[in-house]
Amino acid sequence: MHQPTVALIEDDPDLNELLGLYIKNDPDLNLIATGRNGQEAITIANTLRPEVFLMDLNMPIIDGIEATQHILATHPDTKIIAVTAFDSCSYVSQALTAGVHGYLLKNSRAKEIKQAVTAAVEGRAIIDRRALASLVISMNLTQPPPGDPWSELNATEQAITKLVCLGHTNQEIAQELNYSLSSVKNTLSQVYKKMGVTTRAQLLVHAGHHNFPVLD
Repeated sequence: MHQPTVALIEDDPDLNELLGLYIKNDPDLNLIATGRNGQEAITIANTLRPEVFLMDLNMPIIDGIEATQHILATHPDTKIIAVTAFDSCSYVSQALTAGVHGYLLKNSRAKEIKQAVTAAVEGRAIIDRRALASLVISMNLTQPPPGDPWSELNATEQAITKLVCLGHTNQEIAQELNYSLSSVKNTLSQVYKKMGVTTRAQLLVHAGHHNFPVLD
């Protein structure tokens, strides 16, 4: 089984050590570096090329958002998972816009961290449900920009997009709508194409910006 290489960037020394132990004790993950700020994250990306970063957002020197943007600009195949204490819509939206491939809170269990790393490597995104709820609530309170991309989606695409925005996995969507897993994946690919996005996380941001009616 492939062991994803992981870098942990966390400015709190105690939490850095604790999360590091989580990863080191997991036989399916390979922790190759730790850092305390965004500048160290950029250096690690340039020298060690880890497959996945677990990235704090609120850090000194260079914060996690700026570090994420820099790393993905130079190493676009790198997967970055935000690990933060904040679940407010502004933090979630900023992180997803920057390009993170997952969003976890710092009280996440070791199992959840592993799931997020595995999902990121597989091209999926795991967003903490509390953070996702904050983003969904914001979708229904904010004024959308001009244009109506929602109307570009057919009924099936809208149904699948709603469930994605509510945090469902492809497997859960298939069961909910009684579709095959391949049908869900193919339809979601069409949604990505129509919305001009390439990842689940980007679709969430797009849905938030355009106030998709996900709670209707």
